Amino acid sequence: MLSPHFDQPQTESEATRALTKGKIVEIQRLANAGLNLKGKKALEI
Repeated sequence: MLSPHFDQPQTESEATRALTKGKIVEIQRLANAGLNLKGKKALEI
């Protein structure tokens, strides 16, 4: 068992915010168990 100090899973909004900050767009949650998100890296023009 992990210590509560290290076992702090992210919420969907926290993960989405982190991905958006990393220039990931079109973020979608997959319909399987757990928090699984996918997206595309934004093109820099």
